[in-house]
Amino acid sequence: MDRSARIILTPTGDSNSPFLISVLDGPSGIPAPVITNQPFPYAAPEQLSIGFSGSTGGATEIHEVRLNSVAVPADVQIDLAMTSPSIRRRGDTVSYSLSVKNNTLSNSPLSAKIDDPASAPLINDRVDALVNKTWTCTATGADTSCPAASGSGDIADLGHYTMGQDGALNFVFQGEVVQDAACNASVGNSATIHFADDAGFIDQDLSNNRSSSAAFAVECTEPPITLKPPHRIPTVGAWGLGLLSLGLMGWGLHSQRRTRNR
Repeated sequence: MDRSARIILTPTGDSNSPFLISVLDGPSGIPAPVITNQPFPYAAPEQLSIGFSGSTGGATEIHEVRLNSVAVPADVQIDLAMTSPSIRRRGDTVSYSLSVKNNTLSNSPLSAKIDDPASAPLINDRVDALVNKTWTCTATGADTSCPAASGSGDIADLGHYTMGQDGALNFVFQGEVVQDAACNASVGNSATIHFADDAGFIDQDLSNNRSSSAAFAVECTEPPITLKPPHRIPTVGAWGLGLLSLGLMGWGLHSQRRTRNR
């Protein structure tokens, strides 16, 4: 039966006890903790060798140790935040922000500096209900740089950037709601970040590698029709009614006179 094991040596900055040792083990999925942050009270040698051994016990068994890799502990996280109104119509502009941060490990004064762009964790973000999507990126913190100052479209496995200790990348996205968006539907957004298998880093906390939000709701009702007020009929008053009556009487007499003359 295949089992996976993870041995973590976390630097402490203390020369008398330079590492904390954690061991995780499990047949599949995320390994379960066996030893957590056990102090290693021995000075580290100039060259460190790691060996693996196994025992068959009383039965004959074949043990294979394979797929070994050495990686640097790290902790990166991603967060989404909406900046436009939560109700949008077809064709309206939607904006939101996305931030990526390189956290300092809580149990160590040291932190993984991601200074090789080829080893940067990969960022993914996609919203199918948006078109004409653009983004901008700003970097904060020492030794931190964006993959580009701006770009367009959804991002898939975006990498090639650097992040120093506590460095962060801040993205701002804008797009338009598609014309065939489902009416009264809530559009969600989910972004992820992860290290590639050959990046040389291993993320210590996978719970903050995904961020989701209900981005906006599509409203399709037509705007209310505004009726113009009717034209005001002038008020004639008592004198006006009197003059109107005299005029009608005069017109009647003139009509009778013309009839008699025929």
